[in-house]
Amino acid sequence: MASRYKPWTMVRDQLVLGSEAFARQLGRSARKAAVSGDIPKRQRLLGRPTIDEILPVVGRIFREKVEVIRLPRSGLAREAVAYLSRSEGAWPIAEIGSKLGIRSWSASHRATAAARRFEEDKDFRAKIERAVDLLRKRTT
Repeated sequence: MASRYKPWTMVRDQLVLGSEAFARQLGRSARKAAVSGDIPKRQRLLGRPTIDEILPVVGRIFREKVEVIRLPRSGLAREAVAYLSRSEGAWPIAEIGSKLGIRSWSASHRATAAARRFEEDKDFRAKIERAVDLLRKRTT
């Protein structure tokens, strides 16, 4: 009789074996520790937000419905999702594009445009910082 125990189904964030709650707890601990830049970003960001978690947070802050953010030419909220998915989530551009219903090059362009806007526009920066705070609090 084959065992039904399949520990690989519990792997989270590339390297954590355990529950989602355990991965988030480990992520909080890891964020407090000094981390080498030699470790790949995706491994440094245990408990990183998914794009599906980023979308409603951005929607709330930018006062846009998630369905509207996913529409072509939806504006700043869509840029914010691309930016946060790349910076906070460390998601590949192809995955970001897929979730937003756009091509990879368009997702890359939107994330880059948002990074520039973050540096130049204090209102946009404040919204992004608020989103980051909310996304990080989801793990506490």
